[in-house]
Amino acid sequence: MAESQKKRLLILGGGYAGMTVARFLEKRANKIGWEVMLINRDNFFLFTPMLGEVATGSIETRHIINPIRQLCRRIRFHEREVLAIDPKRKAVQVRQEATGREEEVAYDKLVVALGSTTNFFNIAGLKENAITMKSLGDAIYVRNHVISNFEQADTEKEPQRQAPLVTFVVVGGGFAGVELAGELNDFAHYLRRYYPFINPALIRVVLVEAASRLLLEVGEDLAGFALQILKEKGMDVRLSARVRQARPDRVILEGGYEILTRTLIWTAGVIPQPASSGLPFQKDKRGRILVNEYLQALDDPDVWIVGDCCSRTDPRTGQPATAHVRQALARGLHVVTANKGPVAFALRSLRALAARQGRLFLHEGAVMDGTPVFNLVARCLPGARIEGFRGTLNSTTNLVLSRMEQGLSRDAAVRDAQRLGIAEADPRNDLDGWDAAVKGCALANALMGASVRPSQVRRRGIAGVSLPGVRRALAAGFRTRLVVRGARSRGRVRVSVAPERIPLGDPLSGSGPDAALVLETDLMGEIGVFERGATVDQTAYALLSDLLEIVRRRRSKP
Repeated sequence: MAESQKKRLLILGGGYAGMTVARFLEKRANKIGWEVMLINRDNFFLFTPMLGEVATGSIETRHIINPIRQLCRRIRFHEREVLAIDPKRKAVQVRQEATGREEEVAYDKLVVALGSTTNFFNIAGLKENAITMKSLGDAIYVRNHVISNFEQADTEKEPQRQAPLVTFVVVGGGFAGVELAGELNDFAHYLRRYYPFINPALIRVVLVEAASRLLLEVGEDLAGFALQILKEKGMDVRLSARVRQARPDRVILEGGYEILTRTLIWTAGVIPQPASSGLPFQKDKRGRILVNEYLQALDDPDVWIVGDCCSRTDPRTGQPATAHVRQALARGLHVVTANKGPVAFALRSLRALAARQGRLFLHEGAVMDGTPVFNLVARCLPGARIEGFRGTLNSTTNLVLSRMEQGLSRDAAVRDAQRLGIAEADPRNDLDGWDAAVKGCALANALMGASVRPSQVRRRGIAGVSLPGVRRALAAGFRTRLVVRGARSRGRVRVSVAPERIPLGDPLSGSGPDAALVLETDLMGEIGVFERGATVDQTAYALLSDLLEIVRRRRSKP
C-alpha cells in the first residue's frame, strides 16, 4: 500500500508513555498497515528521574538521553512543538523550533502523551523566581547556577552576603525533591574545598514540604528513615511548611518565616500540558482528561490519553480518590469527601491515619448525596446495632429500569438517562453493578464495622434484564430494581448486588432515579431513608454538614 493511502496513527509526546506506545507499534507497523508517526519537542527520550544527578554532575547528560530515531527506526518522527489539537477536524497544530513555522498534521487515530508541566499554584512571585526541574536544560542550568553562586560567594567578605548565595531551597518532599536535595547537599559540600574564602558553616540545603512527612508515596517507616538520613547529612528539613511568597532574594513561608536565598528550586506539583488540557473533553478537577479502562477519551473513541494528562476513576480500586484523601490527611488537613471509593477500600486505615494526625475524615455524601445516612446512625441511633441493609442506590439503573417499564429498550433508556445528565458518558460501571457494590461496601464498612472490598461482593448487573421480563414483572405487581444488600452471616458481613423483583408498595419500589435505603437494626427494627430529586445541591449540603461538624468539634475542644 502506498504511504499516501495508509491511515495515520499519530503519537504526541516522546516521554515514557509515548515511547512505550511507539516502540510497541513499530514492531507491528507493517502488519497493521498503518503509518505510525511520533511528534515530540525534542529528538531524544529523557530519563527524568536522574535529572538531579545531571544537575550536580554525578552523571553526564548523555547518560540519561537516547535518540528517538535510534530507538524507533521504523516509524516517522517529527521534531515539533505541539500547540493545539482539533479533534473535530482530526488535526494537530505544531511549530518548528528552528524556523518558527506553524503547520497542521492530520491523523486518523491519536495518542496524546504530552505529559505535564510545572504547577505554581498561583503563589506570589513563584513562577518568576523559581527554577524548575523538568528538562535537560533545567538540570544544566541548576549546575551552572550553583557554581556561579559559589564563585560570587567566594568574593564576598561579609557573612550576611555569603549566606544567601550558598543557601539552596528545594520545595517538594516527593521523590524528585528528596533526591535533588540530597544531590545538591553532596555537591555543595564537594565544591567548598575549591573555595577557601567561603565559610563552610554557611552552606545550607533546605527541603520544604507541605505534608507532615516526606515521600507520601511510600510507607511511614521508609519515609522516616529517609528523613533521618537527610538530617544526618546536615540538611534543614521543614515539614508542614508551605510557601507563601517567593522573591529574588528570599522564600517566605506561611507564618512569616523567611529563608534568605538566591536559589529556589520547585518540584512540588504538575499540571497537564496546555495542548492536552485545552481539548474539549471531560476532565477532572486537575484538568486531566477522563478516560475509560482502555485509556480512550470518554468523548472521542479515536483519541487515547496516556500518562500524566489522563485520569481514570476506577471503582475496582477506589483510585485516585483514596490516594488524594491519604495525602491530605498526611499533610495535616481535615478531609471531607463525597467520594465513596476511600470509604469502601480504605476506611480503617484512613480513620487510623486521621486519628494519628488529630484530624477528621468525614464522608456523609458518599452514598446518598445529602441524605443523612452515616450521621443518622452515629447521632440518632446510639447503642443500636446495624444488622443489615438493602437499598436501590444507583440512580442510573433506577432510571433505566423505570424507562424500560414504560416500554423503552435498555439502550434507549440509557441514552435517555445520559440526555438527562444522570448516566455517565461511559455507564458500564453503573449497569454492571460496580457502583452499587462500592456503595454497599462503604455502608458495610462504616455502619457495620466490616472490612469488605468490592472484589468480594457477589455482583450481577442488569445486562441480563430484558424488556419483556421487566414488563411482565410490572404487570404482576413488581418493579425490577438493582438491589444492594448487606447482612451478617457467621460472624462476617457479606454484601451482594443483583436485580430483584420488588413488590409495589415496598420502600424500594420507587420510580425514576430516586434512591432508597432500609437499615435493619437490633433495637429499632427497620428504618427507611429516601431520596427524591437529588441534584448537586444535595451533595453540596452533605459537604457543608461535614464542614460544620468539623467547626463544631473544634469549638467544643477545651
